[in-house]
Amino acid sequence: MSYTGKISTSGNSDAIRLDKNLFKQHPEFRQKATVRADVIGPGTMLLQVVNDAELENENDPIVRAFLAFLEKRHADRSCQHYSSFR
Repeated sequence: MSYTGKISTSGNSDAIRLDKNLFKQHPEFRQKATVRADVIGPGTMLLQVVNDAELENENDPIVRAFLAFLEKRHADRSCQHYSSFR
């Protein structure tokens, strides 16, 4: 699912304002959550919630995102595969 937003300012910082539905549907992006933004191409960034230990880990963000995608896809397919035997 995609969400829209605007780039604005908050105090002395630049900020990205996103549709409130994002935060309702994904509570892990709650206020005060620590996030990391990795620019992965012109005009494209990957934003993820991280803890302090993850901030110290400098793995490639594209590889992390791809592995997370594969893990989810594998889990989804495993469930489908299992249900076909019932």
